[in-house]
Amino acid sequence: MDTMSSPARVSSAPSLSKSWHSLCSALSLSGEITSQGWEVLQQLSIQGDKLGQQHSDATSGQLAAVVYIVSCRLNEHISVKDLVAQLSMNMKDLFYHVLDQYARLEPEATLPQIQTLKVFYVTSYLAYQKYTQHFRMLFPHGFVNNGDAELVDTSFQFGWLIFAYTRAKLFPRGAMMTVYHLLVAVLHLLLAHLPEEAQTAACFWAELEDAPPSECYPLPASAQTKLLTLLSAQSDELAKVQEPGMFTVVEELRGVLSLSASTAPAVDGDGGGGGLAGLFSASTLQTSSRLLSDKYDAEWPKHCPLDDRYFHLPLPPAAPHAPSSVPASPCRRPPAESGAGGAVEQQLLTPLRSAPASGPPPATPMSAQLEALSWLKDAVRGCGPRPGAALQRYFDVCEPSPEPDICSRLDHLCERVQTELETHTNPGELCDYARKLYCKMLLLFLEEEEKRLKHCNFSSLLANDMFHSALFACCMEAVGAACVPSVLAFPAILS
Repeated sequence: MDTMSSPARVSSAPSLSKSWHSLCSALSLSGEITSQGWEVLQQLSIQGDKLGQQHSDATSGQLAAVVYIVSCRLNEHISVKDLVAQLSMNMKDLFYHVLDQYARLEPEATLPQIQTLKVFYVTSYLAYQKYTQHFRMLFPHGFVNNGDAELVDTSFQFGWLIFAYTRAKLFPRGAMMTVYHLLVAVLHLLLAHLPEEAQTAACFWAELEDAPPSECYPLPASAQTKLLTLLSAQSDELAKVQEPGMFTVVEELRGVLSLSASTAPAVDGDGGGGGLAGLFSASTLQTSSRLLSDKYDAEWPKHCPLDDRYFHLPLPPAAPHAPSSVPASPCRRPPAESGAGGAVEQQLLTPLRSAPASGPPPATPMSAQLEALSWLKDAVRGCGPRPGAALQRYFDVCEPSPEPDICSRLDHLCERVQTELETHTNPGELCDYARKLYCKMLLLFLEEEEKRLKHCNFSSLLANDMFHSALFACCMEAVGAACVPSVLAFPAILS
């Protein structure tokens, strides 16, 4: 059987070799990647992979996977954007083929670089969807509004490029909420520099009592509040990314674009003084975009696994083998059809949340997480990270008091979580949320049991280590779903 199959594989080798070396040449790959990649392709062929004998899309995917895997092995940087563009491939297809081929080459190993790329891609993809939506709403005529449709497209790409550059400099590994609020900070920067003739978004400018002058950055506090409400953003989350990082980026942009500082103040002195003079000009917009693009070329490989200009590419949809997208909101079931043709009321999937308001679920995962984060902050408002007086009433009837063990256990569990999340921007904040939610849920649980059993002595339950650990795990899961679903998705929290 092997003798019969070998000629077929050998006959395909010249065609495969031509495709491989043509791809390496087009991407200007190093000799090491070219030679070692060809060895890997031959290894896969010997294992029985029918490279060169199947559909061209599958072969292209396997070639792309080998380029990526070998570049990771050699720790050599490649442009994933250029790789998928060269092969007219969707990013999800690249993920599929890399994981598939790596499992054949290294069955017992994992490739951490692909997980990093996937997380970056997902957060950037969601940010790009939000940017597209908000650009249409806030900049309907682009950044100059002179009737030139080409400049509207240039405005769109330039705005995204400013975000991409800012992310590369400040938060290349940021979680979804960090990335979204960084996008809001960039939209704030863009809005503040719009010339008066381009301030045509009625949903924002018409709502301001006193419109600030052009190039008044930062905007007055009242305008920032309006923007946060419009974009469903959280002021405390925005503060984490806006100061001092954004002002550092603005200083760098002055140098890159050869612009002077704009000191335009707001009418009442609230805001202004830190802008970019002449950022949006019809005569210089394309030049500014080109200058920043050149600078971004030098910056993104140092910090990011993907060039965020990937999202401007006209790429095909993912092949059927690619995994489908997650539901828009993890907190709601998909809508069901009723017999009468009306919508069936949505039900939340977690007992930690109250009944949902009527209306459709969030349209995107980003909207769903914004909703979840808002719920979490409302849920723990007024709660402390340690048991309060209300819980103390239940502790006092126990002998001995369970409070020392409960507090010690909380400290130990939070230490474990923080150790696992040491690469997260602020694991202590996640644990603080979980502590507060744990104390709230413990109190609610005891109060309901007291009503049911007509007594308040729960010594056995409060001394049960498994009960407390499980309750904290549930609270940490809720916090993870609201803040960092890609890191704390079930069942990761169990470990």
